[in-house]
Amino acid sequence: MKCGGTFLDYEHLIPINQRFGIYPDPDHPGEFVFYTMGVDRIWDGTFSFGNWLKEQVTTDGFEDADILWSSMQEGMIQYIHDNGGAASFYSNHNSTARPKWGDVEEYLKGHIDFPELKRRLGC
Repeated sequence: MKCGGTFLDYEHLIPINQRFGIYPDPDHPGEFVFYTMGVDRIWDGTFSFGNWLKEQVTTDGFEDADILWSSMQEGMIQYIHDNGGAASFYSNHNSTARPKWGDVEEYLKGHIDFPELKRRLGC
């Protein structure tokens, strides 16, 4: 998904891969699972510097994105409740990993396997 833009090139500084979905829960007939997944990667030196600078003051841009995703999910649950439905988070409803690009690159080039990548992520 390409969105947003800069004043110089009208492109987003972070390549964004997002997925939204809903599917019937096979373990609970009549219930559905709504999910969101996203992967962002900084690709611009200027943005990297800006993100570092922001970290010195408050939080990084990725933490702000996490807050946005969580608020969207909370809003969906509230909307369902407000309209007579029932909705809740799974007990472990949020997973966040901040892999180092070098580790991901090693995996993509076949230098390490997926279990090793997961180990480095702490999964």
